[in-house]
Amino acid sequence: METLNENWLTEGIIDFEYKKYVLLAYLKNVKTSFQRVELYPFLADLVFHYRNLMALKENKSLIFDRFPKQLSLDNLRNLEVNYKKMIEDDAIMQEIESIIEFSLPQLKTSLDEGSFIYDYVESQCEISPVGLTSLYANEGYLFISQPPQKETDIYRYQVTIFDNSNEKLRGIHTHMC
Repeated sequence: METLNENWLTEGIIDFEYKKYVLLAYLKNVKTSFQRVELYPFLADLVFHYRNLMALKENKSLIFDRFPKQLSLDNLRNLEVNYKKMIEDDAIMQEIESIIEFSLPQLKTSLDEGSFIYDYVESQCEISPVGLTSLYANEGYLFISQPPQKETDIYRYQVTIFDNSNEKLRGIHTHMC
């Protein structure tokens, strides 16, 4: 499985075992990519899916907490007042909740691994201008060398800015010269 559809949780069969194997197949591809120190597109994808599952979990509990409760008269003799929920999860919602509970730690582990690689790569990169610098910094050339090799790879780059629903993101397009 190359990518995980954004609606993977509710799309198709809603079965814990099936969704578990869909997620594990996806995470296997992510792990293979991370082992090759390739972060794109999986790291951003993991962040997206993790945030979606967290939001779904938080919003579900928020709705259930705000829903009215019915007074239970079971322990009235002991002078205890208890409330019972007026609505209960059906089988599908319980299945989705169990899928979310399984998926969140799995995604978090892969996300932590990707973040570690990202931080390592960022700490090992040194970016410095060579020669004349342009006032327009969104296009130019990258000279990439990896010591002790004597060869240098040259890439033409172009930076783009695009808006996501929550934030502004930058993309960099490279072409080897």
